[in-house]
This record gives sequence, C-alpha cells and structure tokens, in this order.
Amino acid sequence: MTETPEPYKWQMRIRALLAGLFGIVFALFPVKIALHLRPSLSAVALIVVYVGSVILLGIVARLGIDSFAEFDDQIPISSQERRRRTKEFYDWLNTLGRR
Repeated sequence: MTETPEPYKWQMRIRALLAGLFGIVFALFPVKIALHLRPSLSAVALIVVYVGSVILLGIVARLGIDSFAEFDDQIPISSQERRRRTKEFYDWLNTLGRR
C-alpha cells in the first residue's frame, strides 16, 4: 500500500488554529442553551460549560479537518493503484472460493 507523506508543520498549525477557532466560536451556543434552560446559573457554571464546550468542539473540529485532509489525499487514485486494489480484491475472493 502506498504511504502518504506527512503534512508540513505550517499545515498542521493552520489545522490546529482553525479547530481552536471553531471551538471558541461555536462553544457560545451550548452556553446560550444552558442559559435558556436555567437562567439562574452562576458565572462559574457558565465558564465550566464554555471551557468544556471549547475543548470538546475543538477536538471534534480537529478530527473533522484531519479526515477531510486524508480524503483529499486519497482522491483521485492512479490507474495503477486502482488495478492493484482490484487484483487484491479478486485474489481475496479466490481465497474464499467465491470466484
């Protein structure tokens, strides 16, 4: 199987910054929902909700950005790679006795 090269450090930094920015901005929505559900929440509780949301949404964003980057690396595949995968698939079917 072919190996994809590791991204440059600046690309990793941009992905991390975008994920962090996503987490910071979109963490305001769970705070707004918490305030709507219970208007008497203390400031400490709101900060805890905000920090937890930033961390969780930052991780989710980072996973999403990385999965899109991996998806872009895989498409389009070369005809040689496609033939290799097809041969590997039919060899696997032969081992099962289904071809």
